[in-house]
Amino acid sequence: MLVEEIPHIVRALLNEARAEGRRLGAMLEAEEEAGTVDLEDVRRRLEHTGASLDAALDLLDGTAAEDMPTTVTHVDAALEAATASIAELDQLLQRLATARTRAQNLIARVNSSLDFIAERWEGLKSRGATEPAIAEALAGIRNDTSRLSEVISARTLQAYDAVAQEVADFDARIESLTDRLGALDTLMNRSKEAMEGSVRALADAQSACDHLTRQIEQIEPDLSLSLIEKASDIYRQAERRRDLGTTEGYQAAIALAERARDYLEQAVTGVEPLADTVNDIEELLDELDGETLADRYRRLEEARTALQMYARHWDDRLDAADGEAEAGLRAIEDQLEQLPEDVRYRRHYRQSEMPECLDTLTRAREELERVTDLVVSMEDERTRLDGLRTELDETITRIKDEMLPPLTAARERMLPELQQRYDSLYDALAEQFEALADMGQVDYDRAVNEWLPATLRQIEEVQQACESDLQHYARMRRETVTRIDKAWARLTRLDPVAQPGPDESVESLANDLDIWRNEVERHAENPAALRDLLGRRAGTLEQRIEGIYHQIVEGRRNLDALDKQYRRVLQSGRNLRNRVREMQRDNPWKGIGWDTDPVDAIWERTIALERESQEAPTLMQAGNLLQQALNAAQEAEAGYSRLHAQIDSSLRRLEEEARAIESSLERGRRRADQLRAQGQTEELAALEEYYAGALRIRTLAQNATTVEEALRQLRQARDLLNSM
Repeated sequence: MLVEEIPHIVRALLNEARAEGRRLGAMLEAEEEAGTVDLEDVRRRLEHTGASLDAALDLLDGTAAEDMPTTVTHVDAALEAATASIAELDQLLQRLATARTRAQNLIARVNSSLDFIAERWEGLKSRGATEPAIAEALAGIRNDTSRLSEVISARTLQAYDAVAQEVADFDARIESLTDRLGALDTLMNRSKEAMEGSVRALADAQSACDHLTRQIEQIEPDLSLSLIEKASDIYRQAERRRDLGTTEGYQAAIALAERARDYLEQAVTGVEPLADTVNDIEELLDELDGETLADRYRRLEEARTALQMYARHWDDRLDAADGEAEAGLRAIEDQLEQLPEDVRYRRHYRQSEMPECLDTLTRAREELERVTDLVVSMEDERTRLDGLRTELDETITRIKDEMLPPLTAARERMLPELQQRYDSLYDALAEQFEALADMGQVDYDRAVNEWLPATLRQIEEVQQACESDLQHYARMRRETVTRIDKAWARLTRLDPVAQPGPDESVESLANDLDIWRNEVERHAENPAALRDLLGRRAGTLEQRIEGIYHQIVEGRRNLDALDKQYRRVLQSGRNLRNRVREMQRDNPWKGIGWDTDPVDAIWERTIALERESQEAPTLMQAGNLLQQALNAAQEAEAGYSRLHAQIDSSLRRLEEEARAIESSLERGRRRADQLRAQGQTEELAALEEYYAGALRIRTLAQNATTVEEALRQLRQARDLLNSM
């Protein structure tokens, strides 16, 4: 903002403040015209503020440029003071105008309310109201509110505020008076309605009584007529109280009218059910007539007679019920005697007597119901006992005719312990049946609820045990037969009749099995017989089958093992025997004899034992013979092995000596060829002579009959050749 503009701004603010001062001057003149006084100070302050603003403008206009800052500061202070004064005066004038307007409005409202109350009071008086307190209160408020005109006539702010304060007090009094007028109006309306309602109720009650007596001539509504008379007297009192026109009078009239209406309502209420009450009384008389009582006496006697036949059940409870029922019937007769004769014979019914009559008859009916309940309970007990006796007799008959005969027929097939159990039960039942034949000595509750279930349970247990035994042995029979058949089938797959066989005869076992199967089938429904057939005898057969099976399996396994071992040893012995024979046949020493007879004898015995084993009838015999054959074969094998070693060793020794001689002969031939080539005839002749002698000795050795002799000849020939 430029400094040069400040004076212009200040001047504008001064002009704005002057305009605001002129507005307040107009407001001041308006208040003066309205009559408000004591405004001289306001006018003086307003004029002083205007003069201050004018002086500031003049000062601002006449100040040179160089003095403007100082002047602006001075003018700004004057402007601030004038603005504050204008704001204060504005607030004061506005409050003054508001207070004046409010005071004038309050006085107008109070006067209007009082006019309305006065008008309403005149209306109530025209309807008969004479309440002095309301008239006095209205006059008092009128008198007090007249001061408001005097207060506001001062035309000052204090006067206006005083009017507002006093009107607040008058509002509470006006509101209270308005409420009292409303309450009085309500009481007048209520009293009118109450009186009108009482008149209608009086007419209705009288009409109800007249209608009832025309409908049922025997009825006399004496109580209701008395109440109607009382209500009429009270109604006349209410009229007199209402005519007073006061609050207390109206309240008393309302209370009396309500009281009269209560009497009339009681009268009508008492009349309305009279027809039904008469009907109830007559219905009760019908229910309590002589035939009904005679019927209860008869039923009680019949129930008593029937129940006393069940001596064990005629206890204190039934005896008490019988006594109470008979006493109740006599009490009913006494209650009927207490009724007025007009009521008992249905000639005339007074309203005043009917409640007691109805109560007496109701109590009599309740007593009849109680007696009936007692009789019914005794009849129910008789029916229950008859039912128990019938149930017991029918069940005993069913036990004798249906349940015991099948068990008796099955007794011989029962197991011994079940037979004993059934015999004990049968004897106990026979004794109990005899005791139950006397109904006077039977406690049917215990018989049916304890003995009978226990007996049926025992019979059922025997039946179940019998059936269980049959099922058990049927299942056991199937299982045992199946098991034995499987064992037999397993045995037959081994071809048990093939030779060699088991020690026991398979045919005998098969016959025993057939016999056993036939007996099992024949005694299929006989647990006593099946116990031994499926127990001891089946076990014996299974053991025999199992024994034969294992004997065959083990015997054949052992026989096969022995046969394999025997064949191996036999083959080994045969090979050795053949080699021995080949050595005997193929060596050059034909004259030498080898002693194989003992071993050959063992060999022959081995073959014979083998044939006997193959022809043996039983596996045990075949095994024993084959074992002997194996032992003999092993012995023969060992013998041939020794012979083979002996012959082989002897032949090697002979061959060694023969090779040595042949070597010497070869050297001699080479020497002879040399000598022949050299022409040395004498030495050649001598050599040939030695050579011929050695050949003779070797020939002797080849023809020897023993190894020792052959070795001796060969050594002699070798020594001769070595000496050349």
